[in-house]
Amino acid sequence: TNKLVSVLTTDFHLGYPRCVNPFEGKVAIITGGGSLIALAAARNLVAGGARVLLIDHQEQFRAEAMQAAGAAGRFMAGDLTDDAFVDRIVGTVLDEFGGVNYLVSAAASYDEDRL
Repeated sequence: TNKLVSVLTTDFHLGYPRCVNPFEGKVAIITGGGSLIALAAARNLVAGGARVLLIDHQEQFRAEAMQAAGAAGRFMAGDLTDDAFVDRIVGTVLDEFGGVNYLVSAAASYDEDRL
């Protein structure tokens, strides 16, 4: 039975035990919430036990972001260059999640004329 419990709670990587849910109880803010990188980060963090707050400037990404995060996630749309919006993000993460442990900065902007 001890072997079964060990297999269910840890696996081994390079000879060291690794927790199955390394992000259990952790909270991440993920900017660029509609990007493929942000969605992959959200899926992996949630799979590891984290809760996530996805941020994107476009509301149209809400459904896909929430599908990636499931019940462990929240989505906010707004402009990260707007101080009032950033204040809302901080208030939301404190009120709903109790704090933040990680920031995944996947937001980007570019000028199409320069590409």
